Amino acid sequence: MGPLVRRVYGWSAGLDSFAPEFETYWMNFLYIEIVAEIVVASILWGYIWKTRDRNLAALAPREELRRNVTHLVWVFAYAWAIYWGASYFTEQDGTWHQTIVRDTDFTPSHIIEFYLSYPILHHHRRRRLPVPKTRLPFWSEGLSLPYLIAVTGPFMILPNVGLNEWATPSGSWKNCSSPRCTTAS
Repeated sequence: MGPLVRRVYGWSAGLDSFAPEFETYWMNFLYIEIVAEIVVASILWGYIWKTRDRNLAALAPREELRRNVTHLVWVFAYAWAIYWGASYFTEQDGTWHQTIVRDTDFTPSHIIEFYLSYPILHHHRRRRLPVPKTRLPFWSEGLSLPYLIAVTGPFMILPNVGLNEWATPSGSWKNCSSPRCTTAS
C-alpha cells in the first residue's frame, strides 16, 4: 500500500511537510501505521509467550525436526526482510532525495521506510530470539552468540538512520562529497 500511496500523493501532497495536505495524507498514514505496529507486535509477543512449550524435554524427534525446519524458514524470511528493508527501501529514499533535494524528518519516503519498513523488520527480529528459546530444546539450554549477532546485527541500521535524520538538522555536511559543496570562510 505504501508505494501506491506514495505514487498517488507523493508529488501532490508530499513535498512540504508543513502543508495541510501533508498532514491529511502522510501524517495520518504515519499515525495509523505506528498504532498498527504496536498492536500487532503486542499480539505476536503475547502469542509467542502464551503458546510456549513448557516441557521441551519430552518433545518427540519428529516434532523437534518440524520446529527446526519452521524456524529455519522464518530465519530465511528474516534475511529476505533485511534485504528489502536495507536495499530497496533505502535506495528509493536516496532516489527521492536526489529528485526532491529537500530532507526533513517527515517525507513520504521516510514515512514508508523508517516508520513502516524498518519497524516491521525489527519486530520480526525481536521475534527471532524468543521463538527458539521457547520451542526448541537445543536453543532453550543457552544462548548462541553467533545467532544473537546474526539476529541483532541489522539493528545497527537504526543508529545510522538516527544520525542521518536527527543529528544534522541543518543538513550542512550531508552532501559535502559533492563538487557543489562549499565551506564557509
